[in-house]
Amino acid sequence: MHIDEVARSMSASVNDVMSALTMMEVRGVVRCTEGALYELTNKRAEIGAPRLLDQGQPA
Repeated sequence: MHIDEVARSMSASVNDVMSALTMMEVRGVVRCTEGALYELTNKRAEIGAPRLLDQGQPA
């Protein structure tokens, strides 16, 4: 899906969507295919969830 479509459907600014996509790309959840086109990877996303399991604490 193109980033402009995502921004329109979410009533968000393109900058907000780009920030979220950048964080998702760093985590390996999405991959930039060309320009402003992104696709999902097979990696599971826990966006916004605390990373308690990484700290050895129960979720």
